[in-house]
Amino acid sequence: MAYLDVPTRGVVPKGIVPYRPHRKTRKTVDRIIDLYRRMKAADALPLGPRTVGYRLKENYVGEYTKKDFPAVGNIVKRLEQAGEIEWEWVADGAAVTYEADGWSGPTEFLADVPSFYHRDRREGQQTVVEIYAEARETLSLIHRLGTERGVTVYSGGGSCGPNLARKVAVRAVRRAVERGQSTLILGICDFDQAGIRNVLRPHIEHVSAFLYGTADNKQVLAIEDDAGALTRMEDIAPTVSFRHLGLTPEMAIGLVETEQDRERIDGYIASGSDIWDRDLDLLEHMQKIETEALDPVVLRDLVVDAIEEIIDTEKLAAVVEEERQELAELNSCLGEISRGWRR
Repeated sequence: MAYLDVPTRGVVPKGIVPYRPHRKTRKTVDRIIDLYRRMKAADALPLGPRTVGYRLKENYVGEYTKKDFPAVGNIVKRLEQAGEIEWEWVADGAAVTYEADGWSGPTEFLADVPSFYHRDRREGQQTVVEIYAEARETLSLIHRLGTERGVTVYSGGGSCGPNLARKVAVRAVRRAVERGQSTLILGICDFDQAGIRNVLRPHIEHVSAFLYGTADNKQVLAIEDDAGALTRMEDIAPTVSFRHLGLTPEMAIGLVETEQDRERIDGYIASGSDIWDRDLDLLEHMQKIETEALDPVVLRDLVVDAIEEIIDTEKLAAVVEEERQELAELNSCLGEISRGWRR
């Protein structure tokens, strides 16, 4: 077993402070630093502490267990404090900030304008991709990859229920009616009975019910035009569809630790064709496989490949190039306005 000397309780160093780990812990520290550097080179950052724990567990079999994850998390924090890994490299799924900010005046505002100007990268696309991701520690990586490609990324647990689903449905029906675009929702969640039954399935079922109704309820969302006419999804050609991107049973079977769980997954796969008709009771008592257990490079490639399989990358590149040219023009115009304002 690996030696980990970082306390999980009690007083820990605060602020910016050097980190001098026990010599027996040095091996783990070096492994973590190397992991972050490799993920940086592979464009698979940010990386959360739990994902780091899984990488150590998978790469150095027998040396780490899930019980070591809290200590691994503390090592990651100490390496940030010591400046040995960049703060921006670490995903923090627990942090939420609602900042109260502003500008000291028009000149400062004008200087910042180019930094928040961007074109809608969904422009001209036949199908718009959205990603639902359950695991918040992986959300920042998925969000970064999605933003670059015009993909909305969102997250929420079972408690979000119809509220979250309605927001997704409103976006989908509005773009279908106003822009003639279809929507594909890619789902990424943990592989376990509760996650599929209580989170992923209900979310997509709620979205579908808002857009297409159910056998017992035909009330659906509609967009009203200036003349008061209502348009529903069933009235137009664009569609809203769903694909289970991960963790699929085929991914999970390579991550479980016991032969019994592998047999459970094999039975689950054989019981149907997808998450809608497979027998979830076969996953009873099975080890939960978290999204963080997936190699970040594999997750990155999975997300990018799925998006770029759907979108028109040439149209995306054209919009990005137009954005670059417009930013140059915007900078020039804003410079003139700012100089006139100072006078």
